[in-house]
Amino acid sequence: WTTGPEFEWLKRRIPAYLEAHEKNTTDTFFSGIYEEWGGSFQIPEPTASDIKQADGDVEVATVRKRKKFEKRLKQWFRNNTRSGS
Repeated sequence: WTTGPEFEWLKRRIPAYLEAHEKNTTDTFFSGIYEEWGGSFQIPEPTASDIKQADGDVEVATVRKRKKFEKRLKQWFRNNTRSGS
C-alpha cells in the first residue's frame, strides 16, 4: 500500500520501533510517527463513500479515515518486524 519513498521512510524507522517495543513505549513512538508522516506524506482524505457512511459528516469521516490509517501504520511495523520478515 506504500509508495517507494513511503516504504523507505518506514523502513528507516524500524530500529526506533524495535527499541520502543522493547521499552514498552510504542504509544509515544506512534504519536511521533503520525506527526512525522503528516509532515512528509499526505494522509488520505475521506472518499465520498466514507462521508456517506458518516451520515454526510465530513469531520467524522476524516477522523475515521485518520484512525484507519494510523492502524495501518501500526500493522505495517508489526508485520515488518516479525520473525521471517
